[in-house]
Amino acid sequence: MSARRLALLAGLLVLAGCGGSGKGASSVLSKTASSLGDIRSGDLGFSLLVTPRGDSAGPAFGFKLAGPFSTQKSALPVTKVDYTQIANGKSKTVTFTSTGTKGYVTVDSTTYELPASRLGPIRSVMSSFGGNGKGRSLPIDRWIRDAKVSDGGTVGGVATDHVQGGFDVARAAGDLGSQALGRSLTERERKQLADATRSATIDVWSGRQDHLLRKLAIDVDLGFDVPTDLRAALGKLVGARIALNMTITDPNRPVTVTAPLNPRPYPG
Repeated sequence: MSARRLALLAGLLVLAGCGGSGKGASSVLSKTASSLGDIRSGDLGFSLLVTPRGDSAGPAFGFKLAGPFSTQKSALPVTKVDYTQIANGKSKTVTFTSTGTKGYVTVDSTTYELPASRLGPIRSVMSSFGGNGKGRSLPIDRWIRDAKVSDGGTVGGVATDHVQGGFDVARAAGDLGSQALGRSLTERERKQLADATRSATIDVWSGRQDHLLRKLAIDVDLGFDVPTDLRAALGKLVGARIALNMTITDPNRPVTVTAPLNPRPYPG
């Protein structure tokens, strides 16, 4: 899976809704789902790490995002996010800064102002998801099985409810296949993928008072018994452990980002 597709998956999950089953869990998750679109700003922490095993064993790879964000309708987000790519046992971090009207990227301590041609795709993605916090939601409520709710302690200083259960890989693959893998999976392929999964869990932490999503964790252990036609699409994900973790702290707090001083023109 390419870094571009991993990043797209990350963005989709950040904007997704969460739901579940079970009497107590269903109530917590349905409220979390209905209020997720109300999150317009916050401090985001996100990581997606893939640990290969078997013939494709090697260093873990993936990426991390960290920083404040504030969405705006039909405009660039206001944000300053560190993007760290992890590959071949090494990591490299670049920083994307946006004031809402202009965008910048910092690489190796040098900051460049991005041209409008580079900002267009970012603005388009934000606009397609509503851009004002009322984004589209994905049916994560379909992805959790045998959900149970318990005291989640505090996350970011806020008391939470913790809902945990099994992660339905087949349904998630059906809903996210085209975005994450580059093509949609057939019903047969989704079942084959589910059969090849050794274990899969999902955990959701929701604010007890405001029902806003505070933390999400998905852990999938994908076995090796994957049909040949799926191996090409999954690549190094075959036989790998996939761990996704996300936190949103201080939701809907004001976010202010200032333009970097003396940026250079973007090369090329």
